Amino acid sequence: MTDVTIETNPEVGGEDEYLLFAGDYFPREILTGESLVSSSLSDVISASSFASLNLEAPVRSATPLAKYGPTISLAPASIDAVANAGFDQVQLANNHIMDYGQAGLQQTIDRCGTVGLGTVGAGGTRKAALDPA
Repeated sequence: MTDVTIETNPEVGGEDEYLLFAGDYFPREILTGESLVSSSLSDVISASSFASLNLEAPVRSATPLAKYGPTISLAPASIDAVANAGFDQVQLANNHIMDYGQAGLQQTIDRCGTVGLGTVGAGGTRKAALDPA
């Protein structure tokens, strides 16, 4: 396991406040109730003032789009695992979020809302996609 180092700037928010951003999240499969991260990393995520990660794929939907390159998707339980790990928001602006078209994007946004995750970077309209979080 890798140690986690947190650097703080006391002039900005004090030692107890920090933002956490994580990169691409794409598990091949998450089983219901399975933990996304170790308990020590979950403590770090939960203790952050704000935690966000890039959700690299949409929730699995009925029909993938025909495209060049791989088409990937997440099981709905993967979204639950992100929320249970302590994240507050997911970033959706990436090269796979439309792999299952508008329906897959909307299912992803809906599932995130159901488990209390904010979304940013994509939406049902251009305005929704560009709205700041």
